[in-house]
Amino acid sequence: MSHQQQERHGTRKGLWRIPLLIQVLCLLLLLIPGASWATFLEESWITRFEAPAQSMWSAGGTGDFAETEGYNWSDGTFSASLGVSFSANAGTVSGNVEGLLTTSYDDYLSAPGDAYVEFQYSGISNESQLSTRLGANVKIDMNFGVDFPWYTFIPDVNVGGTLLNSNPILQGTTDFTYAYDQQIKGTAVFAPTIGSLGFDAVVAGVNVDLKVTQDAYFTPEDIEGVLHYTHLETGTSGFTSFHAYDYAWNGVSVPLDLPGYWALSLTDLSLEDNSFYTDIGLEAGIGMWASILGEVGFSFGFDAYRDNPFALSFDPMENLGGSFLVYVDDPNADPGPGSAPHDVASVPEPGTLLLLALGFVSLSAARRQ
Repeated sequence: MSHQQQERHGTRKGLWRIPLLIQVLCLLLLLIPGASWATFLEESWITRFEAPAQSMWSAGGTGDFAETEGYNWSDGTFSASLGVSFSANAGTVSGNVEGLLTTSYDDYLSAPGDAYVEFQYSGISNESQLSTRLGANVKIDMNFGVDFPWYTFIPDVNVGGTLLNSNPILQGTTDFTYAYDQQIKGTAVFAPTIGSLGFDAVVAGVNVDLKVTQDAYFTPEDIEGVLHYTHLETGTSGFTSFHAYDYAWNGVSVPLDLPGYWALSLTDLSLEDNSFYTDIGLEAGIGMWASILGEVGFSFGFDAYRDNPFALSFDPMENLGGSFLVYVDDPNADPGPGSAPHDVASVPEPGTLLLLALGFVSLSAARRQ
């Protein structure tokens, strides 16, 4: 084979290798999906639903009571006063549910139509709370005074103090993490000693103990809200309701039927779907002992009350603040200067650009050969 024939053979061999490499790269590019202008986005907001103090027995009312009375007496020399105050909490419950509301959506539609927006609500660890309170307070203050005549040169006497200040309270606080349809249980115990008496002379004793228990059960369910959508150019608007859970995404369709930018916002979030009830139980124990007879005792308990479930009232969240945008393209618009910023017809995909670049590289390599 002559020298010229060897050069032509080497050139053909080099040209064959370059297209083979390009073919492999093109095949890989075809297997990799090209990027589009649309972007899948997620946005999240921390939401806290507050349940103000309300009756633990039925929906509505706080069950609080307070009364103060004063009594005064005087004959010019002696005086006395008595103040009595009484307040009671007939049983209230309060709390909050805190979590993260997340929405997912595509920020681009290729043509007017329905956009699909999804929602999910997940609890923040141990940031929700349930509190119950049941109790009373009795306070008695007394004052006594003597106003001696001036000529006795004896200073006036004025003494007093608190005779009684009793404050038995049954209360409990439970921290929890929101989870859809998961029951939360909180327990409170009040265990005063009702009576205790010892007889050292005969080496014997007796005591009576009482325990009051409360189990509160709360089950939060789905989060509800309203999704508003407004066309920024024309002001056309609408709204639709949505639900959010923590175990799966839940979506709604939004009719974005005009090209251009649409602003979407979330309002009127609420936690209306829930249930609460409480059990009140009493336990009593009596113990007796003597050095000769030993110890003997017994106890008993029973459920004093069980409420029927009802829904707690939570304050709604009227507005989360802020909004997110979705652009709707016009497929009938002419591409070119002044066309829509998201016009995918006028924006080459990255894979297309890479294929063109490889073509130029192969042609340059072939010429060098």
